[in-house]
Amino acid sequence: MSTHLPLIQAMEQYLEYCQLEEQSQRTIEGKRCNLQLFVRWYLVHVGFNVSDLTREGILAFIKFLHGYRNPQTKRLICKRTRRNKITAVRIFCLYLYENEYLKDNLSDKVKTPKADKTITQVILQS
Repeated sequence: MSTHLPLIQAMEQYLEYCQLEEQSQRTIEGKRCNLQLFVRWYLVHVGFNVSDLTREGILAFIKFLHGYRNPQTKRLICKRTRRNKITAVRIFCLYLYENEYLKDNLSDKVKTPKADKTITQVILQS
């Protein structure tokens, strides 16, 4: 287990893995955007290396997301967008755990908010 692997390098390795898994370019770019926000925030507020990842640090990032505004529209991001960003972080942490960069599975220790039901779902359930 490499305890001094920088988060930025780990993110790039993960995105390369996603390419090898033949995920779509759009999916990978979405993951890159979500993870870059997470990694930048984590570097400033918590730590630089994968070994600095903690449940508490990830929860602090989630708290940050509740006040995060889209840089283009200046509006608070919606619940669905927060959910996507948190899911990207959870899957990234699962990758790090499965590849033995993390000794604890942090993806199990952080919950993703439930998605809102769409109008179609509500109508079909009636």
